[in-house]
Amino acid sequence: MKAVVARWLVTMSRWHENHDPHLKELWSQWSEARAVVPKDEFPGEVIVHQIDRVYDSLRPAYRAFLDELARELSAEQIDAIKENWSRSPGMQRTYESYLAIVPDLNDEQRKVIHDRMSLAREDAMLTDADREIVNIFKRHKVKVEAYIGGLEWAKLHRAFANRGKAASGSGQD
Repeated sequence: MKAVVARWLVTMSRWHENHDPHLKELWSQWSEARAVVPKDEFPGEVIVHQIDRVYDSLRPAYRAFLDELARELSAEQIDAIKENWSRSPGMQRTYESYLAIVPDLNDEQRKVIHDRMSLAREDAMLTDADREIVNIFKRHKVKVEAYIGGLEWAKLHRAFANRGKAASGSGQD
């Protein structure tokens, strides 16, 4: 297993040597597009498609890496590697945060959010750079927050934050 991971790290590092300047520029454009007020995610979404096209050339090697891992490890072990790779924010941690913020989601809504965070974790496997992993998760979190936006996201988030303050006792004057 160590040899499989080592080969993936070499493959990914070589790929990033050739593509990081372009990715860095695209991620910068994405951040700038998202910084406008009032918030409009559409320009950033256009740039995300460009970012995805760059990563597309690495995806076949990633699939081969997963196939190699699957010959040596169980699905649960591979899942643990992916979760560890995505560090913080991490798929499970982020998913559980959404469930804490919006506790009354039904099973279908939970599945949509879980599946989106799983996509974020898969995309995060294409880099080992912390900042890039955070950006990858952020782009998927934008979709989750749009999805639950109909559930009055801002109101729910404030209520969650206030519950945390009340529980810690910092909500007192």
